[in-house]
Amino acid sequence: MVPKRFRVLFLLVALASVPASAAVRVTAEGAAPFVLLETAREGSTAWYDAEEWLSRFPGAVASWDPDRGRLTYHRGPRTSILDAGKDQADLYRARVVDGRPLVSEAFLLERSSDFLGLKVAVEPLHGTGALRVVLDPGHGGADIGSRAAAAPPEKEVVLRLAQDVAAKLRRRGFEVHLTREDDRALSATERAAAANRWEADLFLSLHASGEARPLARGFEVFVSPPEPPGTDPRLWASAQVGREADSRRWAEGVRAAVGQAVPSFDRGVRHVPTPLLEAVAAPACLLEAGNLSSPEDAEALLKPKGRAALAEALADAAETFFRESAHTP
Repeated sequence: MVPKRFRVLFLLVALASVPASAAVRVTAEGAAPFVLLETAREGSTAWYDAEEWLSRFPGAVASWDPDRGRLTYHRGPRTSILDAGKDQADLYRARVVDGRPLVSEAFLLERSSDFLGLKVAVEPLHGTGALRVVLDPGHGGADIGSRAAAAPPEKEVVLRLAQDVAAKLRRRGFEVHLTREDDRALSATERAAAANRWEADLFLSLHASGEARPLARGFEVFVSPPEPPGTDPRLWASAQVGREADSRRWAEGVRAAVGQAVPSFDRGVRHVPTPLLEAVAAPACLLEAGNLSSPEDAEALLKPKGRAALAEALADAAETFFRESAHTP
């Protein structure tokens, strides 16, 4: 018989779906690869935020003149101008929605290299759903989590970190959800249910320890354990069945990215039996980002500069995971 702590309700996997947005991945010389999510849709045509697109190219300056309906792009000696067309059927002109200039997918695919004066590859990601990241700030409400002297409680620290990671992922074009946006208590099953309701393609739970010994520093990443030897996988009640390899790869990516960004001790990737990870129907891991009592770890978790570096590393890890996923076009 499967132990009680491993009995996960498969109903969590089959909760209401959320339609995936169209998106494109852009790769260009001199710029890090990035993803754009559609901003608006007209029939079968997806439209993307032009200013967001152009902001991703280092050294570029884009200005939008709403009175003239003109978007001007400067990069080095090059200047390009894109006018908003009165003919809304013209897919190669900008369209204005809520005062912002948008460009069509057709423009990005066929005209962006000429407009930018760069060799640009634009890859449609229609219907992949591989753009939805769910971040889970641990604890909340009466459950404050760990506490260290002169440091906020863990529940506040990880919420701030999750918000920073979310902002960086959204800037890269990912759809991001947080299991909690404020100070509220959530059970493990409620957190997993939220991830499944949003049809997460990647899940990361964020935590920090409060070990009283300042020298007990370091970060570690946890994944759900596989079924015990001799167990029939068909009877092993976990949404992680069939996803163990991807969860491990996601955890190793988080470990590598954090290890490069944070001057702390790498405690590796370990298994932990928890309903939170077992019930998530997506690659999932839990990051214990450091010890709040450790001066080195606190620097990365509490100081804006350190937290920004950690958030950037986690955003890098997510983007790398999607880019290298065999199931992602």
